[in-house]
Amino acid sequence: MEKIKEFKRILQTYGHNLFSVTEGWYPIEEPIFELSHRDYLEFAEDDINGTNIKSRIEVVAHTKRAIEAAIDYFLHVYGIHNAIKKRNLGLETKLSFMEEIGIGPKRSFIQLNKIRNKIEHDFKNPSNDNAELFLDIVSVLCSNIEFACMALAYGAHQEYRIEEKINDQSGKTFGYLEFEYNPHIREFDLNLKLFDEAILWDNLEFPGKDSHFQTITNLKTNFDESYQDYSYFLKAFLALWKLELGFNPKFLIKTLDLN
Repeated sequence: MEKIKEFKRILQTYGHNLFSVTEGWYPIEEPIFELSHRDYLEFAEDDINGTNIKSRIEVVAHTKRAIEAAIDYFLHVYGIHNAIKKRNLGLETKLSFMEEIGIGPKRSFIQLNKIRNKIEHDFKNPSNDNAELFLDIVSVLCSNIEFACMALAYGAHQEYRIEEKINDQSGKTFGYLEFEYNPHIREFDLNLKLFDEAILWDNLEFPGKDSHFQTITNLKTNFDESYQDYSYFLKAFLALWKLELGFNPKFLIKTLDLN
């Protein structure tokens, strides 16, 4: 919990001044499954136009397999599949984990579980609308999971300049924030490196990282050490990577509870 507080403090202080300079990519280890979540989604799409009860039940069954396969794919890519499997966690717990790390909005998971419970526990006949909604929600979540896997492939080692722009051609750089994830040891490594004093730059000539650093703050956490810390660091890892796509750093405030 103390690591989460310190991480939040760093982001509250410097989050709005982060500029991504991440380069390179990480060769992720993809699981070898005979059928993927995309296969099950295709099966569900094939049945969605059916007019009888059996077709609708098949849609729900294939869609449920799709989200399970997608989550297992994600867990494998991030190196925690076996650790999760040992705990014998069910789909509902895995869905809670996905919600916790920001894979989708809470209302999507609430709606997903509501439909699942009606069909699986109350033995309700799925309506056409419910079957379609179930498939639509899962399709979006599967796409979000794929995006999260891309975040590891292209941003396993994230790097950000901490800067304050004066104009489009000049500004001040205070240091660097480095954030790395190693799926082999299931560990996050965060480093805050500040210069002795802010360095002015112009004409887009930025200061190098070989400058002298005044302070270095290092935070590490891994899945086996603290599930709570790991979950928050993973959520932050996925949120920060969106800066690569041009997201305004202000969105970090709400996403990572920095108020």
